[in-house]
Amino acid sequence: MSSYNINFLIAALILLILIFYHFTRQKKLDSDNDRTFKFFITVGIADVSFDIICTLLMSDGSGELAGITRLCLSAFYMLQVLLPAALVYYAQTLRDVPTEKIKRDMRVLIIIPVFMLFLVAVNYWSGMMFYFDTRGFYHDGPWYLLMYCYAVLYVMIVGVMTVVYHKQLGRKNIIVLWEYLLIELICTVLQAVFDGLLMIGFGIALGILVLYLTISNPAPYTDQLTGAFNKPYFSKWFKGRRQANGSHIYVLMVDIVNLKRINKIWGDSTGNRILMRVAEELKPEESDVKVFRITGKSFLIASDTLIDYEKCMENAQQIFEREFNVNDEEIPVSAVICGVTNAEQLDQDALLSYIEYMTTLVADRKETVLIQSSDKIMEGFLYEQEVERFLNTAIEKDLFEINYQPVFSVETGKCISMEALSRLKHPVLGQVPADVFISFAEKNGQIDRIGLLQFRRACRFLSENRKLMEKIDNVKFNLSPLELVKHGHVEKLIDTVREYELPFSFFQFEITETAATEYSVSVSRVIEKFTQAGIGICLDDFGSGYANISTVLKLPFCAVKIDRSMLKGAVGDAEVALFYRSIVNALKEMGYTVISEGVETAAEADMLSSWGVDMMQGYYYSEPVGSDRIAELLEKQ
Repeated sequence: MSSYNINFLIAALILLILIFYHFTRQKKLDSDNDRTFKFFITVGIADVSFDIICTLLMSDGSGELAGITRLCLSAFYMLQVLLPAALVYYAQTLRDVPTEKIKRDMRVLIIIPVFMLFLVAVNYWSGMMFYFDTRGFYHDGPWYLLMYCYAVLYVMIVGVMTVVYHKQLGRKNIIVLWEYLLIELICTVLQAVFDGLLMIGFGIALGILVLYLTISNPAPYTDQLTGAFNKPYFSKWFKGRRQANGSHIYVLMVDIVNLKRINKIWGDSTGNRILMRVAEELKPEESDVKVFRITGKSFLIASDTLIDYEKCMENAQQIFEREFNVNDEEIPVSAVICGVTNAEQLDQDALLSYIEYMTTLVADRKETVLIQSSDKIMEGFLYEQEVERFLNTAIEKDLFEINYQPVFSVETGKCISMEALSRLKHPVLGQVPADVFISFAEKNGQIDRIGLLQFRRACRFLSENRKLMEKIDNVKFNLSPLELVKHGHVEKLIDTVREYELPFSFFQFEITETAATEYSVSVSRVIEKFTQAGIGICLDDFGSGYANISTVLKLPFCAVKIDRSMLKGAVGDAEVALFYRSIVNALKEMGYTVISEGVETAAEADMLSSWGVDMMQGYYYSEPVGSDRIAELLEKQ
């Protein structure tokens, strides 16, 4: 009887127990891969344990424990059958395909392990795998090598899988699986070369350690601050749930709307403690829901049943009904809670976009508010989704149009300027509101391309109708804040004017007061470049935001346009009228040309004229019109 060295087996058992301990104490992941990995570790621990027990029993040499040894060996052989099969199924769960397809593929592969388990079970009577002689000593059976052939076959199956399913498995998973097979091969060779050195069990432990560290470690899926699951795991979990036939997914999004203010007033540490409290309380006790931290201030709660969904909704509302006590201070926390009861009908990106769209519907609310998905909300979301998709086509094919809103002189009553406004018409949805497609263009970083396309179109129109330029002083173009900071964009606009051989003095670019405040450094550089070229800059929508007036008015604007919001109620309210008039007087004294926007009635026009406003624009005079109509209007003058 050979003298066996079981030190490596003991080390393997300790290593596997540690892996099992750390794997199970981390947050539970709900996927076939993680359940299979847990089974794989369990079988590995049992296999190494029985390997040690059987080795010790067989090393006794007396034969008196043959009965117990026979039972332990039978269990060990069964575990040796299960291990390769578990590895194959584990590899299958790494494929990016529906669970049902994996189960269908495994139905064929499971036949051989079932047959091998049957052979081991009947070995007690047949002795084909192993047997004990009359003295109680162990002997290999005539089919002993079948176990090795079986193990080699399933290792080969894993290798073939990495080739056949390389796209479904991904490069990282393929490399790790081959690392596992290489470790097993090396340990098997060492055990064969050094008789009595039991290394195969140690190879199993090392291989499982590699799988744990690289693929099946739950730690990368946990948000380090709050302990909730993170967005990458939501992607993994949601995809698996959608692939499962007949699954329903109920989702709640909780967005803490005043977290930025809390961080500013009470500090980031207070905001972090609130986030941790919210994450802890969002999951009701005795429920199987999952809480994910999707962004810095928003959580997503997912459940499989309507009952859990309603419990989570009620619980979320109760959380924000009270103030949070942090460091003996009562801090009010408000949130937007969005509910979707048919999340399985959307893919992940569409679901998150839909929830984000829902939050925008109530973004300005200062108290906690609940909004649930409805057909009307979904219709609005699908509308915006279609517009966003169409925007790419519109940019590529230059499908935008320009309307011009006339700006009239108070002194002469004639159109002396016009503002160029972008318009987009969808072939099915019709005219798309400018604020809708512009917001998408800004979000997706496309606004500079649209701005340049439209500017070229306007320059081409003016170049082809040079006589119209004799009837007005200039044309005004809106400049987005993102265009201000886009490197090289200003130079492209200037080069376009030069390309069409138009006078620079005929152009003015409008910048909002908010942009002038937030991007004051960029605005200063832009104004300097435009001024050097001879292009004017106009301050747009004055009074619509909360700009730093002293900062804004230090910039060399040639004109200031007062926003329509300042004019509302001025005709019937003496205080509003006095305020508006004082602004006009102040701007006039500072030397600015003053333009009133949004003039809609004769009473407003008469009042503004008496206050010394230089120019007016609005529906009272003319709505924005196409290039043909603006040409006709100017010709009539």
